[in-house]
Amino acid sequence: MKAQLPVREAILNRRTYEAPAEGRSDKLRLDFNENTTGCSPAVRRALAKLTTKQLAMYPRIPGADSADGALFERPSGRIAAHQRR
Repeated sequence: MKAQLPVREAILNRRTYEAPAEGRSDKLRLDFNENTTGCSPAVRRALAKLTTKQLAMYPRIPGADSADGALFERPSGRIAAHQRR
């Protein structure tokens, strides 16, 4: 059995939250769970070693071919979900 709790009128009539699309670069956005300190120097060094192509690609996931093939009932070699090496 679910108990029904009374809801205040102010809650029922509130507008939904709409995050601003622009003009927020100088503001702290806790609603997006932003990291307030940025990444560590070690992460910055690691990212600096990557090419733009490497940064733009998703990592290859071992076993994804066969899992995708099973999901779509196709041979794993026929699924083009990611770039092969």
